[in-house]
Amino acid sequence: MSDNKNSIAEKIKYYRSIKKMSQEDLSQLCGINVSTIKKYECGIRNPKPEQLNKIAIALGVSINSFISYDISSVRDIISTIVKLDEQAPMDITAEKDEDGKYLSDTVKITFSDKKINDILALYLQYKDSAVTEHADKEHSSFMYDFENILIDIEKTKGKM
Repeated sequence: MSDNKNSIAEKIKYYRSIKKMSQEDLSQLCGINVSTIKKYECGIRNPKPEQLNKIAIALGVSINSFISYDISSVRDIISTIVKLDEQAPMDITAEKDEDGKYLSDTVKITFSDKKINDILALYLQYKDSAVTEHADKEHSSFMYDFENILIDIEKTKGKM
């Protein structure tokens, strides 16, 4: 079994446990044989993108939840933010000085969709609590609230 908590195997098990699903439940929901699910979770096999997408849908998470991003430079961070700005209802604002130049220490990123900001506020709450001895409980609470907000967003958009 993989020791890497960021592996696809660990993430499948993690999201399945949050949903309180058995491997058999996940198998039925995504249409993948239970023995294959077990191999994925043990790290014996890695799912192809099509199978990973089916698993993500069955678990009610984005396929991006399974992808590890290696952001190791300022360039990586900026390109990610620019991509978000191009594709999401995002607002990047900052105050200006008397010469009309933006003040870097006042930069603020928010989203037009209040529900996205709500989720980010939950994440900040989780992040604050992660340094306490109750981190696992707080993380589970964050993920539960996060999933419920996402379900609400999907219902609002008529995708469920």
